[in-house]
Amino acid sequence: MKKNEKLLQRSEIESLETEVAKRLNSEVRVSINYGKRKSIKIAFTMLFQEAAKKASILLSGTTNRVFLYLLGTSGFENYCPIDQKTLSEDLNLSSATIRRSLDELKGLNVVLPFKTTSDKRRNEYYINPTAAWKGEAGKREKALKIMAKENPMQLDLFNEQKQLALVPSEFSQGVRGAEATL
Repeated sequence: MKKNEKLLQRSEIESLETEVAKRLNSEVRVSINYGKRKSIKIAFTMLFQEAAKKASILLSGTTNRVFLYLLGTSGFENYCPIDQKTLSEDLNLSSATIRRSLDELKGLNVVLPFKTTSDKRRNEYYINPTAAWKGEAGKREKALKIMAKENPMQLDLFNEQKQLALVPSEFSQGVRGAEATL
């Protein structure tokens, strides 16, 4: 394709928008980009809306600070090469406060601890891929499958499945039905 050659005229795109909007009975905006796909040059992490909403409701203020810091420092595929001492220093919080926040995050499966290969006494963290993801979508799907096979309960973000299991079955049926209508 030549540099200034257009495949579709603006009027054709508008016609396409109108046709799709009629079929879907909704407002539609069509955008067509020509040329090579450009990659994003800044580092970013996807935080899934439901996880963000639940974190704001269920986590304490300090624990949310720790969680946001972990999100901000996570590497690709959600690994956070940071330990409690560094968190304490960077966030200007006591070691005990960091420990309580990490315990809260671990207890709700928001972060998962793992031992480092270089120092078995030290934990680093992995953000649950059902809460957020940094990296390729295909690698997230692969990580979810592996985790589901190894230990499905670690994917139970905010212990929702565990909580439903504790509710009498007739009530949980109503809860699930109510969630479906939302």
